[in-house]
Amino acid sequence: MADTPNHPPAASAKPSLGDRLRALFGLQPAAPKTPKELLEAELIPLVRAGHKSPRSKYFRPSEAVFTRMEDYDVDRMVKDFAAKYPTLTESEVKDVVVQTIYFYYLR
Repeated sequence: MADTPNHPPAASAKPSLGDRLRALFGLQPAAPKTPKELLEAELIPLVRAGHKSPRSKYFRPSEAVFTRMEDYDVDRMVKDFAAKYPTLTESEVKDVVVQTIYFYYLR
């Protein structure tokens, strides 16, 4: 049935145009440029692996059944990353931290 015109292959099976062009010309994906993008690129693996790692600096497991924002020490993350990225204000750092936790842990 998959070979019939009524059932085209899944769209996810086909690489995107950008991926095909990068492969054609041997290019790497573009590196993040702004401090917010650099911060987010650093936070994503930290948040994704935080709840799986017993040595996580920022993850505080709770007794709750469902994931909660309080599972991460947001204030400590903001303080540490604001010192590491002095060009960003604390409110900007907090926005990125909360957004990253929401997208990569809570959802």
